[in-house]
Amino acid sequence: MSDGKTIKEIKRAKYEKKKRLVRQKEMKKSEQESFIRKHAHFCHLLEENALAAIQSNLSSGNDDCCDDNSNKDHFLLSELIEPYTDLKNKRSNYNSIKVQQDFDENEDCSKCRKSHVKLFIAEGAETVRVLIRQSGHPDAIKLRSIMVKPATFWDHPVRLLDDVIDVANKSISSTTVNASEERERVSNLAHTTKDIDPQFIQTAPSYHILIGNENALSSIAGFHIARGALACGEVPVCTEKIFWKQVQRAVEYNAQLRIVAMDNVCDTANMGSIIRTSRAFDVNIILLSNDCCDAWSRRAVRVSMGYVCQATVFRCICLSSTLDKLHREFGMATYAAVIDSGPQVMKLENIERGGVPRRWCCVLGNEGNGICHDVRIACSQCLCVGMAAGVDSLSVGVAAGIILCGLKEREEKSD
Repeated sequence: MSDGKTIKEIKRAKYEKKKRLVRQKEMKKSEQESFIRKHAHFCHLLEENALAAIQSNLSSGNDDCCDDNSNKDHFLLSELIEPYTDLKNKRSNYNSIKVQQDFDENEDCSKCRKSHVKLFIAEGAETVRVLIRQSGHPDAIKLRSIMVKPATFWDHPVRLLDDVIDVANKSISSTTVNASEERERVSNLAHTTKDIDPQFIQTAPSYHILIGNENALSSIAGFHIARGALACGEVPVCTEKIFWKQVQRAVEYNAQLRIVAMDNVCDTANMGSIIRTSRAFDVNIILLSNDCCDAWSRRAVRVSMGYVCQATVFRCICLSSTLDKLHREFGMATYAAVIDSGPQVMKLENIERGGVPRRWCCVLGNEGNGICHDVRIACSQCLCVGMAAGVDSLSVGVAAGIILCGLKEREEKSD
């Protein structure tokens, strides 16, 4: 049996450990708040009491702007939060928003302008990480903001702050003469107790960071936020002219070009899965029929793990006409993925190595109805996956992976 002195020492050690943990927690919170204050032009703390007033203004449609700096900050935060509000019930990701550049210090609120853009919402720490990493590229999709829990932003193993620093490092190394000195400045982002050069802060990042606890994030979104990170970006515009220019360029330079077309794919989870698979096999363009669902819907972006941001997505008015033009005018092989076999249908495994040209388009159809008749006859070849007897079909996501892998493996080698 332990004596009284030993028991007292054990209790004392537990008490000291508890005090030490409390001090560490308080110090960590203080450093995080200090970081937010030092970077107030792009980093914002979402406090629950302030959020209540902002959400009240948003729900009442109050659009008053900028009598003073305090109201300007309040208005900016309102505009940053608005795309994330009531996500469960939002059916459209078109938003009318005011952007920060719309404000002039010498203008009153009556001269503020509105920009009409289409926004998308991404969910999940790894999806947000993809968006942060691509934000440093000159032709990247414009990321407006990320909304994260403190642990997701600062703590390992997720720690999105490291990605912010890494992108800033790469951006500065390509634009400054003394890159090593500037990289040292960037690394100070990770040490919140140190002074940071404000000149550096003005150059990175190009988006806002909203940090709030689980309750704050959940109250904004309208449902429990368990993933710890969301992001808001602008949907890129891909016109018909841009699409055909990209195809023309590939032909002129004899470059590789892979296109995945979808015909009447209405399920956003299938859409996201196909896009993710397409990017895994280095597909350049996602071509959608006019009756497909939205590739930028919240569910599609989430299932694609954010890789929709790395592809050119073009919605055409008539898919059969587009496929016909790709084949007749640009010489591209166009494959219709079908489930039936027959004399006019080629099995994927029967295509020889080198039998697929370097520029091709594969069409995937609705999981229930397949590819429509007009689209099917517009393709130069029907293609199916050989399956065991008694198995009549695969899910469109699984079929996409098998077919895209098979086509890529069978491409002719470049000269």
